[in-house]
Amino acid sequence: MEIGDRFVFLNELGGGTILELDRGRILVAADDGRELWVDQREILPDYEKLSESVSAEPEVAYSTGHGWVIGATVRYLNEPGEGHIVGEGDRGFLVLDEDGFERWFQKSHLVLVDSTLVDEMKSSQTENKDRSFRSYNPRPKKQSQVLEVDLHIHELLEFDSHLSDHEKLMHQLAVARHQIEKARRGHYKKVILIHGVGKGVLKEQIHEMLRGMERIEFYDASLQKYGTGATEVAFR
Repeated sequence: MEIGDRFVFLNELGGGTILELDRGRILVAADDGRELWVDQREILPDYEKLSESVSAEPEVAYSTGHGWVIGATVRYLNEPGEGHIVGEGDRGFLVLDEDGFERWFQKSHLVLVDSTLVDEMKSSQTENKDRSFRSYNPRPKKQSQVLEVDLHIHELLEFDSHLSDHEKLMHQLAVARHQIEKARRGHYKKVILIHGVGKGVLKEQIHEMLRGMERIEFYDASLQKYGTGATEVAFR
């Protein structure tokens, strides 16, 4: 998160705007008029506002080639959802997804959304219902979508060296719970919690937390896709 970004509080209602960053501590202006310092673990990006701001930004001058520009919209080849390109590097393209998370993708795992083609397809759909926009890029209904959450600490916090292992773990669990409840409200079918293998502490604590949550079931996610480093949560 950067100065000027919108945020929501993790443990209370409401949000605000970031005013200043100081290695893990953040000065914020809350919507209720308060101006206060908070720990970076106490807030999350306002995902809806983040997505709106990215989509509203014009494409910048430099291009990654053939339409793959910073700010371009892409859809995922192997999963539901879409995002916006915010960077490029040796790992591929850095994509800001609809939930405010930044993830790296290889180009072969993305589909560039050509705005001109989309407009043509929409026009064609109006003229001939048999030529559906879905034929261009199938997209499952909302209730069939899967929300993927990477809980590796470096994906959640910009600065974590000052935190104890216990504090990091508590933040990871808080984010996991927050995202599960968000997915439930958004009528997602499943959530994939990527916790990695490591010593197994995070996985064990996540499973303990999930046992206390109602109307869910959980199990190891796809071994082929995630190895043993992820848990799948399904809503009942």
